[in-house]
Amino acid sequence: MNKNLNKENLGILLQAKEVISKIDDTQFSFNDSPLFLSSAGMHFRHVLDFYTAFSEGYKNKEIDYDKRERNEEVAIKREVCSGEIVKIISFLNSIENIDMGSAVTIITIEGITGNSSRAESTIGRELQFLLSHTVHHYAIIAMILKIQGAQLPQYFGIAQSTIEFYNY
Repeated sequence: MNKNLNKENLGILLQAKEVISKIDDTQFSFNDSPLFLSSAGMHFRHVLDFYTAFSEGYKNKEIDYDKRERNEEVAIKREVCSGEIVKIISFLNSIENIDMGSAVTIITIEGITGNSSRAESTIGRELQFLLSHTVHHYAIIAMILKIQGAQLPQYFGIAQSTIEFYNY
């Protein structure tokens, strides 16, 4: 495995632990419909569900991101969410030396038709996807938490390419 990519995934998960440790349960689970339909906790859970789907699919080389647990406890209790992050970090550390080019099949349900489809990918490409997907959701989490007055790390929810483009 490209250790830099592994390091980036570990780093982005540690960002979540840091943010979760700086907010309270109310901020974590606050949902202000109609401004936003999901809480910060729901977005963290969603991100972790994708990492868990990756770790489960990794075993048999078939990753189904639509087959998620959606454990409500992860979305409403910070300590449960933090525990899930620790599990995923442990998994990523356990595959530190895997070949990034290892083939995997991605299974997904198409949005309009509901049909299932399959596509070929690699472990490395899926780790890149997880990073991008996570930053996207962190941006939403940042908005939800900032509306509530939470203080977040300076670059939380901002893609590295954006940071470099704007010379933040």
